[in-house]
Amino acid sequence: MKILVSIYSLHRGGAERVVSRLSQEWAKEHEVVIALSDTSDIAYSYGGRIVDMDCGANENLLKKAYMVLRRVGALRGILKEERPDTVITFMEGASIPAIIACTSLGMLDILTVSVRNNPEALHSLYQPFMRTLYRLPGRIVVNAEGIRDVLLEKYYLDPKKIDVISNPLDLADIEKKRRSECVVAEVSSRTIIAAGRLVPQKGFDTLIRAYVHARKDERMGDTNLVIMGEGSERKMLEGLIRELHMEKNVTLPGAVENPFACFAKAGAFVLSSRMEGMPNVLLEAMASGVPVVSTDCKYGPSEIIIHEENGLLVPVDNEEALKSAIVRMMEADEKAREMYINRSYDMLTARSIKHIAPLWLV
Repeated sequence: MKILVSIYSLHRGGAERVVSRLSQEWAKEHEVVIALSDTSDIAYSYGGRIVDMDCGANENLLKKAYMVLRRVGALRGILKEERPDTVITFMEGASIPAIIACTSLGMLDILTVSVRNNPEALHSLYQPFMRTLYRLPGRIVVNAEGIRDVLLEKYYLDPKKIDVISNPLDLADIEKKRRSECVVAEVSSRTIIAAGRLVPQKGFDTLIRAYVHARKDERMGDTNLVIMGEGSERKMLEGLIRELHMEKNVTLPGAVENPFACFAKAGAFVLSSRMEGMPNVLLEAMASGVPVVSTDCKYGPSEIIIHEENGLLVPVDNEEALKSAIVRMMEADEKAREMYINRSYDMLTARSIKHIAPLWLV
């Protein structure tokens, strides 16, 4: 097959990691073409070849709409030239132009659009288009059952067109990388670790405050908190850390090339998100062999974690509950920690790249 994938960029992010893994697996047997609006700062390896549409983002609303139209034109040209057997798009900035381009060329039957995040988190510009345009493609893929329910209940899309396919894991690659050296010096078995973009969605402000409360427990005095990642909230989070006098205990080392080795070395991983789609980082932490605590946010964590079996779930933005879960996980004995890790095995295996990649091509 010739597979055309369209996504805005391969900058750091969850959807971008999914494209990285899928494209490399597909390229073993198929021809893969990746159409990018922005080819700068490619953070991930990929399979196949890249086509540059040169239609980057713009914050101005009118210019943003103009860029969408430019992407439609660019995609039309690529579709005519490449004549793919299937077209797969990731996120609305790529999906909406692809729907329009495929409609104009009579190619909707080969188009799969994928929704990667809670629709409530999408820019208001996209939501009206989703209610109308997302009825047109031959297939819609979502990465969580909760997102499927939203598309059915609030967007009234055809249930026959929607498939749930979880984010893939390259378990062999994670196993190799988690045994490497952790480059963040502050990480040890007494570290609570987190990772993600430093943006409001990830709830790192709540995590920092919950950690400060947790340190009031005398058993937690020798612990520290490490949050890996970059984003627009760095200055705010650094200010919060100073305000709480936690400069020696909470560190923000930035984006880390191999987070798996750091996950494996840490005492517990915490996902503090206010909303998600299907959090890659939670799956990756579990695959790295670290016990996990997560908010029970919409959507994803409750489809991964069975509370008190393979991890702990707490309410969103509840500092007290998050504090208690952190203390409980960090002070759990070895038998309990092994239980949390080992009971994730079947769930992780079902999400391996070799199992997930073919599901996109049916």
